[in-house]
Amino acid sequence: MMESKDTGDILVVDDRPANLKVLMGLLTERNYTVRPVTSGALALRAAKGRPPDLILLDINMPAMNGYEVCRRLKETPELKDIPVLFVSALAEPLDKVEAFSAGGVDYITKPFETEEVQARIATHLRLRRCQLQLEEQNRTLQQSNERLRELEVLRDNLTNMIVHDMRSPITVILGCLQFLNDDLGVTAPPDSQEDIQRALASTRRLLHMIDTLLDISRLEARSLPLNLKPCRLRDTISGAIEDLGALTRGRTLDVSGTDDAIEITCDGELIRRVLDNLIHNALKFTPEEGSIHVAVSRTHEAVRVEVHDTGPGIPPEYRIKIFDKFWQATPKSKAHSSGLGLAFCRLAVEAHNGRIGVDSEVGQGSTFWFELPMAIS
Repeated sequence: MMESKDTGDILVVDDRPANLKVLMGLLTERNYTVRPVTSGALALRAAKGRPPDLILLDINMPAMNGYEVCRRLKETPELKDIPVLFVSALAEPLDKVEAFSAGGVDYITKPFETEEVQARIATHLRLRRCQLQLEEQNRTLQQSNERLRELEVLRDNLTNMIVHDMRSPITVILGCLQFLNDDLGVTAPPDSQEDIQRALASTRRLLHMIDTLLDISRLEARSLPLNLKPCRLRDTISGAIEDLGALTRGRTLDVSGTDDAIEITCDGELIRRVLDNLIHNALKFTPEEGSIHVAVSRTHEAVRVEVHDTGPGIPPEYRIKIFDKFWQATPKSKAHSSGLGLAFCRLAVEAHNGRIGVDSEVGQGSTFWFELPMAIS
């Protein structure tokens, strides 16, 4: 069996022709392309003209020693990653330290063993090839990521345009259904009344989803202005619970920590919608006869609101993504979700310089919480 040959372009720098001859013979046996030069200046010129895969560099040379050559190589952007192996008769530890400090990757002491030199060269050439492959993969990945970001922007722009255009006809449909309901009143057959009510509820829900999507887009673009005013959390929580109406039936819902009428500066409507979403989410996943508890606490700098439920809990692998747009923590659950509510909550809280999160144990329920600074800057 023929011995496999290595390949690579190696620049050999030594001011002594005899040393160059030895190294050239050793390397050409391995099928390397060898370029010998006798000075540091020639080495820099040759490297800039055609960057090699590896450089074997002597230290003691006139005019410019090997340390200086290596430093200049490392200062040149297109040459700085080329591995430099020092080959020198200098054997003192300080000589080796200076070689590595200048940017060398290895140090071979003369006189050397042929097999050792060949092994070290082969190793560093493999490492260099791996480095180049990794850089190419990183460039490809970066280009792919940039393309994905461009596609995401195009997708979001298209979605926003479609959703914005949908709002007007759906508003008209809702108005017509409302007029139909008002005109027919109780005179319509019971089945027709139920159909109208279902159509009204579904249309209102669809309009709410459209408004939420548009608000999410504006929050992501930081173009939704905050109407900051003093706000009593007790009133905000009460209003959110009233909004849910009959949805709270069959479950215990209690509130604690609002007796001292905590007041913060915030956009009251946005925070009320955050509470709407978190409490509605808790009700949706809490079984009949279960309980939901809303707790408020405060420190000197922030107020914390927690919504505890006795639902199925959330597996750890879902918690990182649960506040992402269109993502559902329990995709197999019978409870329907658009995946917009929690994304809106995250963006609304972050717009107030706040934090939001979830603590959960599977089978033990979940606690969604958010913190808002007492003063929004």
